[in-house]
Amino acid sequence: MKLRVFFCFRMVAESFRLLVVLCAVSVTLLVLWYNSTEILHPATGGSLTAVRQIITESFEGFNNQTGNENGTYLVPNIIHFLRFKKNNLTFVDAVCVLSAFKNHRPDKILFHTDVESFVGPYWEKVKNTPGIVYEFRKVILPDTIFGQNFSKIFHVWHASDVTRIRILMEYGGIFLDNDVYVVQNLNKFRKFEMTLRWDDNQCIGTQVLIANKKARFLRLRLESYRQYYPDKWYYNAGCKPTEEVLYKRPELVHRVKLLFGVHMLVSKLYKELWQEWRQQYTIHLLVRHRSYLDEEHLQQWPIFDEINIKDYPMTFGEMAREVYGIS
Repeated sequence: MKLRVFFCFRMVAESFRLLVVLCAVSVTLLVLWYNSTEILHPATGGSLTAVRQIITESFEGFNNQTGNENGTYLVPNIIHFLRFKKNNLTFVDAVCVLSAFKNHRPDKILFHTDVESFVGPYWEKVKNTPGIVYEFRKVILPDTIFGQNFSKIFHVWHASDVTRIRILMEYGGIFLDNDVYVVQNLNKFRKFEMTLRWDDNQCIGTQVLIANKKARFLRLRLESYRQYYPDKWYYNAGCKPTEEVLYKRPELVHRVKLLFGVHMLVSKLYKELWQEWRQQYTIHLLVRHRSYLDEEHLQQWPIFDEINIKDYPMTFGEMAREVYGIS
Protein backbone atom coordinates (compact mmCIF):
# COMPACT_ATOMS: atom_id res chain seq x y z
CA MET A 1 0.00 0.00 0.00
CA LYS A 2 2.79 2.41 0.92
CA LEU A 3 4.57 1.53 -2.34
CA ARG A 4 1.42 2.31 -4.34
CA VAL A 5 0.98 5.69 -2.60
CA PHE A 6 4.63 6.50 -3.20
CA PHE A 7 4.31 5.55 -6.85
CA CYS A 8 1.19 7.75 -7.28
CA PHE A 9 2.87 10.66 -5.55
CA ARG A 10 5.91 10.21 -7.81
CA MET A 11 3.72 10.26 -10.92
CA VAL A 12 1.92 13.43 -9.77
CA ALA A 13 5.23 15.12 -9.05
CA GLU A 14 6.66 14.17 -12.44
CA SER A 15 3.48 15.38 -14.20
CA PHE A 16 3.63 18.69 -12.33
CA ARG A 17 7.29 19.13 -13.23
CA LEU A 18 6.52 18.41 -16.90
CA LEU A 19 3.65 20.94 -16.78
CA VAL A 20 5.98 23.59 -15.35
CA VAL A 21 8.54 22.94 -18.09
CA LEU A 22 5.89 23.15 -20.82
CA CYS A 23 4.57 26.43 -19.37
CA ALA A 24 8.08 27.88 -19.24
CA VAL A 25 8.73 26.90 -22.86
CA SER A 26 5.39 28.38 -23.94
CA VAL A 27 6.08 31.66 -22.15
CA THR A 28 9.56 31.85 -23.69
CA LEU A 29 8.18 31.28 -27.19
CA LEU A 30 5.47 33.86 -26.58
CA VAL A 31 8.02 36.44 -25.45
CA LEU A 32 10.21 35.74 -28.46
CA TRP A 33 7.24 36.13 -30.80
CA TYR A 34 6.08 39.31 -29.06
CA ASN A 35 9.53 40.84 -29.26
CA SER A 36 9.72 40.12 -32.99
CA THR A 37 6.62 42.18 -33.63
CA GLU A 38 5.43 45.70 -33.08
CA ILE A 39 1.86 46.62 -32.24
CA LEU A 40 0.38 49.48 -34.23
CA HIS A 41 -2.80 51.09 -32.96
CA PRO A 42 -4.64 52.52 -35.95
CA ALA A 43 -5.67 56.09 -35.27
CA THR A 44 -7.87 56.30 -38.33
CA GLY A 45 -8.80 54.41 -41.44
CA GLY A 46 -8.51 50.97 -39.88
CA SER A 47 -10.13 48.63 -37.39
CA LEU A 48 -10.04 49.37 -33.69
CA THR A 49 -8.02 46.25 -33.01
CA ALA A 50 -4.24 46.49 -32.93
CA VAL A 51 -2.46 45.65 -36.15
CA ARG A 52 0.71 43.63 -35.72
CA GLN A 53 3.63 44.11 -38.07
CA ILE A 54 6.73 41.96 -38.14
CA ILE A 55 10.01 43.60 -37.17
CA THR A 56 12.50 40.96 -38.16
CA GLU A 57 16.20 41.01 -37.43
CA SER A 58 17.09 39.55 -40.80
CA PHE A 59 15.42 39.35 -44.19
CA GLU A 60 17.98 36.98 -45.66
CA GLY A 61 16.17 34.60 -47.97
CA PHE A 62 12.98 36.67 -48.01
CA ASN A 63 11.10 36.61 -51.31
CA ASN A 64 10.40 40.17 -52.46
CA GLN A 65 8.58 38.90 -55.52
CA THR A 66 5.76 37.23 -53.61
CA GLY A 67 6.09 39.13 -50.35
CA ASN A 68 4.78 38.01 -47.00
CA GLU A 69 2.08 35.52 -47.86
CA ASN A 70 0.51 35.06 -44.41
CA GLY A 71 -1.27 38.41 -44.52
CA THR A 72 0.86 40.15 -41.92
CA TYR A 73 2.14 43.56 -42.97
CA LEU A 74 5.87 44.13 -42.81
CA VAL A 75 5.65 47.92 -43.14
CA PRO A 76 3.86 50.19 -40.64
CA ASN A 77 1.01 52.28 -42.01
CA ILE A 78 2.81 55.59 -41.52
CA ILE A 79 3.41 58.19 -44.22
CA HIS A 80 6.49 60.42 -43.98
CA PHE A 81 7.04 63.84 -45.51
CA LEU A 82 10.30 65.80 -45.19
CA ARG A 83 10.53 69.59 -45.42
CA PHE A 84 13.68 71.63 -44.80
CA LYS A 85 13.52 75.42 -44.35
CA LYS A 86 9.89 75.72 -45.49
CA ASN A 87 6.96 76.42 -43.19
CA ASN A 88 4.41 77.60 -45.76
CA LEU A 89 2.45 74.98 -47.69
CA THR A 90 1.41 75.70 -51.27
CA PHE A 91 -1.86 74.59 -52.81
CA VAL A 92 -0.05 71.72 -54.55
CA ASP A 93 1.61 70.68 -51.26
CA ALA A 94 -1.80 70.48 -49.64
CA VAL A 95 -3.24 68.52 -52.57
CA CYS A 96 -0.46 65.92 -52.21
CA VAL A 97 -0.90 65.52 -48.45
CA LEU A 98 -4.66 65.21 -48.87
CA SER A 99 -4.23 62.62 -51.61
CA ALA A 100 -2.04 60.55 -49.29
CA PHE A 101 -4.59 60.76 -46.50
CA LYS A 102 -7.77 60.25 -48.51
CA ASN A 103 -6.56 57.68 -51.03
CA HIS A 104 -4.31 55.59 -48.78
CA ARG A 105 -5.69 56.17 -45.27
CA PRO A 106 -2.54 55.94 -43.14
CA ASP A 107 -2.71 55.51 -39.39
CA LYS A 108 -0.58 58.61 -39.06
CA ILE A 109 1.30 61.20 -41.10
CA LEU A 110 4.70 62.32 -39.79
CA PHE A 111 6.09 65.66 -40.93
CA HIS A 112 9.86 65.68 -40.44
CA THR A 113 11.01 69.29 -40.47
CA ASP A 114 13.39 71.87 -39.02
CA VAL A 115 10.62 74.44 -38.48
CA GLU A 116 8.28 74.56 -35.48
CA SER A 117 5.07 74.23 -37.47
CA PHE A 118 3.50 75.09 -40.79
CA VAL A 119 1.49 78.20 -41.55
CA GLY A 120 -0.89 79.52 -44.15
CA PRO A 121 -4.39 78.75 -45.43
CA TYR A 122 -3.37 75.51 -47.11
CA TRP A 123 -1.94 74.16 -43.88
CA GLU A 124 -5.18 75.13 -42.17
CA LYS A 125 -7.02 73.11 -44.83
CA VAL A 126 -4.83 70.06 -44.18
CA LYS A 127 -4.82 70.08 -40.39
CA ASN A 128 -8.57 70.64 -40.16
CA THR A 129 -9.41 67.73 -42.45
CA PRO A 130 -11.71 65.38 -40.50
CA GLY A 131 -9.98 62.19 -39.39
CA ILE A 132 -6.41 63.18 -40.24
CA VAL A 133 -3.78 62.33 -37.60
CA TYR A 134 -0.36 63.94 -37.86
CA GLU A 135 2.74 64.69 -35.80
CA PHE A 136 5.80 66.88 -36.25
CA ARG A 137 9.22 65.33 -35.80
CA LYS A 138 12.23 67.62 -35.45
CA VAL A 139 15.03 66.94 -37.89
CA ILE A 140 18.21 68.92 -38.49
CA LEU A 141 19.60 69.54 -41.96
CA PRO A 142 22.86 67.55 -41.98
CA ASP A 143 26.04 69.15 -43.30
CA THR A 144 28.11 66.01 -43.80
CA ILE A 145 27.86 62.36 -44.71
CA PHE A 146 30.54 60.00 -43.38
CA GLY A 147 32.81 63.02 -42.74
CA GLN A 148 32.33 64.46 -46.25
CA ASN A 149 30.75 67.88 -46.71
CA PHE A 150 27.57 68.01 -48.72
CA SER A 151 27.62 69.93 -52.00
CA LYS A 152 27.14 73.69 -51.62
CA ILE A 153 24.97 73.74 -54.72
CA PHE A 154 22.87 70.65 -53.96
CA HIS A 155 23.10 70.73 -50.17
CA VAL A 156 19.38 70.57 -49.31
CA TRP A 157 18.60 67.98 -51.99
CA HIS A 158 21.52 65.67 -51.18
CA ALA A 159 20.91 66.02 -47.43
CA SER A 160 17.26 65.16 -48.04
CA ASP A 161 18.24 62.02 -49.95
CA VAL A 162 20.26 60.83 -46.95
CA THR A 163 17.72 61.92 -44.34
CA ARG A 164 14.89 59.96 -45.94
CA ILE A 165 16.99 56.79 -45.66
CA ARG A 166 17.58 57.49 -41.97
CA ILE A 167 13.89 58.21 -41.37
CA LEU A 168 12.91 54.84 -42.82
CA MET A 169 15.67 53.09 -40.87
CA GLU A 170 14.22 54.56 -37.67
CA TYR A 171 10.50 54.13 -38.27
CA GLY A 172 9.79 52.15 -41.40
CA GLY A 173 6.77 53.23 -43.41
CA ILE A 174 5.98 55.04 -46.64
CA PHE A 175 8.16 58.00 -47.62
CA LEU A 176 6.77 60.41 -50.20
CA ASP A 177 8.29 63.42 -51.90
CA ASN A 178 6.27 66.57 -51.25
CA ASP A 179 5.05 66.64 -54.87
CA VAL A 180 3.86 63.02 -55.05
CA TYR A 181 0.13 62.48 -55.52
CA VAL A 182 -1.21 59.19 -54.15
CA VAL A 183 -3.78 57.73 -56.51
CA GLN A 184 -4.51 54.34 -54.95
CA ASN A 185 -4.14 52.63 -51.60
CA LEU A 186 -0.59 51.31 -51.16
CA ASN A 187 -1.27 48.50 -48.70
CA LYS A 188 -0.41 45.76 -51.21
CA PHE A 189 3.21 46.94 -51.08
CA ARG A 190 3.37 46.80 -47.28
CA LYS A 191 3.83 43.01 -47.43
CA PHE A 192 7.29 43.41 -48.98
CA GLU A 193 10.58 44.13 -47.27
CA MET A 194 11.04 47.21 -49.44
CA THR A 195 9.33 48.56 -52.54
CA LEU A 196 10.51 51.27 -54.92
CA ARG A 197 10.26 52.44 -58.50
CA TRP A 198 12.80 50.85 -60.80
CA ASP A 199 11.89 51.17 -64.45
CA ASP A 200 13.67 49.25 -67.18
CA ASN A 201 17.12 50.65 -68.05
CA GLN A 202 16.75 53.35 -65.40
CA CYS A 203 18.20 54.18 -62.00
CA ILE A 204 15.89 53.70 -59.04
CA GLY A 205 13.49 56.45 -58.05
CA THR A 206 13.52 57.82 -54.50
CA GLN A 207 10.24 59.75 -54.62
CA VAL A 208 8.21 56.81 -53.28
CA LEU A 209 9.88 54.45 -50.82
CA ILE A 210 8.01 51.78 -48.86
CA ALA A 211 10.12 49.85 -46.37
CA ASN A 212 10.41 47.89 -43.16
CA LYS A 213 12.93 49.65 -40.94
CA LYS A 214 15.22 46.59 -41.12
CA ALA A 215 15.15 46.42 -44.93
CA ARG A 216 18.58 45.37 -46.15
CA PHE A 217 18.73 47.83 -49.02
CA LEU A 218 18.30 50.83 -46.69
CA ARG A 219 21.57 50.07 -44.92
CA LEU A 220 23.42 49.23 -48.13
CA ARG A 221 22.19 52.39 -49.81
CA LEU A 222 23.34 54.51 -46.90
CA GLU A 223 26.71 52.77 -46.90
CA SER A 224 27.12 53.61 -50.60
CA TYR A 225 27.52 57.26 -49.54
CA ARG A 226 30.95 56.48 -48.15
CA GLN A 227 32.04 57.47 -51.65
CA TYR A 228 30.14 60.70 -52.17
CA TYR A 229 30.04 62.70 -55.40
CA PRO A 230 28.99 66.25 -54.45
CA ASP A 231 28.87 67.60 -58.02
CA LYS A 232 26.52 64.95 -59.39
CA TRP A 233 22.83 65.73 -58.97
CA TYR A 234 21.32 62.26 -58.69
CA TYR A 235 24.23 59.83 -58.83
CA ASN A 236 24.49 58.97 -55.12
CA ALA A 237 20.75 58.98 -54.59
CA GLY A 238 19.73 56.77 -57.48
CA CYS A 239 22.36 55.52 -59.90
CA LYS A 240 25.20 54.51 -57.60
CA PRO A 241 23.11 52.17 -55.41
CA THR A 242 21.42 50.79 -58.52
CA GLU A 243 24.73 49.97 -60.21
CA GLU A 244 26.66 48.84 -57.15
CA VAL A 245 23.95 47.04 -55.18
CA LEU A 246 20.77 46.21 -57.08
CA TYR A 247 22.38 45.06 -60.32
CA LYS A 248 24.08 42.40 -58.19
CA ARG A 249 21.22 41.77 -55.75
CA PRO A 250 17.88 42.72 -57.31
CA GLU A 251 16.10 40.44 -54.83
CA LEU A 252 16.59 43.05 -52.09
CA VAL A 253 13.59 45.05 -53.28
CA HIS A 254 10.17 44.66 -54.79
CA ARG A 255 10.47 46.35 -58.16
CA VAL A 256 7.65 48.54 -59.49
CA LYS A 257 7.83 49.65 -63.11
CA LEU A 258 6.02 52.79 -64.31
CA LEU A 259 3.05 52.50 -61.93
CA PHE A 260 4.65 54.79 -59.31
CA GLY A 261 4.48 57.50 -61.96
CA VAL A 262 7.90 59.05 -61.47
CA HIS A 263 8.76 58.94 -65.16
CA MET A 264 8.18 62.00 -67.36
CA LEU A 265 4.44 62.69 -67.21
CA VAL A 266 4.45 66.49 -67.59
CA SER A 267 2.62 66.46 -70.93
CA LYS A 268 -0.05 64.08 -69.64
CA LEU A 269 -0.58 66.12 -66.47
CA TYR A 270 -0.49 69.69 -67.78
CA LYS A 271 -1.14 69.54 -71.52
CA GLU A 272 -4.04 67.12 -71.93
CA LEU A 273 -6.79 65.25 -70.13
CA TRP A 274 -5.22 61.86 -69.52
CA GLN A 275 -7.97 59.32 -68.93
CA GLU A 276 -5.69 56.57 -67.58
CA TRP A 277 -4.20 58.46 -64.64
CA ARG A 278 -6.22 56.44 -62.13
CA GLN A 279 -4.32 53.30 -63.15
CA GLN A 280 -1.20 54.63 -61.42
CA TYR A 281 -0.52 54.03 -57.75
CA THR A 282 1.25 57.36 -57.35
CA ILE A 283 2.22 60.23 -59.65
CA HIS A 284 5.23 62.52 -59.32
CA LEU A 285 3.80 65.90 -60.30
CA LEU A 286 7.07 67.63 -61.29
CA VAL A 287 5.21 70.89 -60.77
CA ARG A 288 8.41 72.90 -60.20
CA HIS A 289 9.57 71.97 -63.69
CA ARG A 290 6.61 73.50 -65.49
CA SER A 291 8.63 76.71 -66.00
CA TYR A 292 10.51 75.06 -68.86
CA LEU A 293 8.42 71.97 -69.63
CA ASP A 294 5.02 73.65 -69.84
CA GLU A 295 5.88 77.16 -71.01
CA GLU A 296 2.82 77.52 -73.23
CA HIS A 297 0.44 77.47 -70.25
CA LEU A 298 2.43 79.46 -67.69
CA GLN A 299 0.94 82.84 -68.51
CA GLN A 300 -2.61 81.67 -67.87
CA TRP A 301 -1.75 79.35 -64.95
CA PRO A 302 1.58 80.51 -63.44
CA ILE A 303 0.72 78.82 -60.15
CA PHE A 304 -2.22 76.74 -59.03
CA ASP A 305 -4.66 77.68 -56.29
CA GLU A 306 -8.14 76.75 -55.14
CA ILE A 307 -9.65 79.39 -57.44
CA ASN A 308 -8.04 78.82 -60.83
CA ILE A 309 -8.02 75.04 -60.42
CA LYS A 310 -11.82 75.07 -60.80
CA ASP A 311 -11.56 75.72 -64.53
CA TYR A 312 -8.21 74.07 -65.22
CA PRO A 313 -8.99 71.62 -68.05
CA MET A 314 -5.95 69.34 -67.81
CA THR A 315 -5.39 66.11 -65.87
CA PHE A 316 -3.98 67.76 -62.77
CA GLY A 317 -7.12 69.84 -62.46
CA GLU A 318 -9.24 66.72 -62.12
CA MET A 319 -6.80 65.20 -59.64
CA ALA A 320 -6.61 68.31 -57.44
CA ARG A 321 -10.34 69.00 -57.38
CA GLU A 322 -11.08 65.43 -56.33
CA VAL A 323 -9.00 65.40 -53.13
CA TYR A 324 -9.32 69.08 -52.24
CA GLY A 325 -13.10 68.91 -52.37
CA ILE A 326 -13.71 71.36 -55.20
CA SER A 327 -16.69 70.75 -57.42
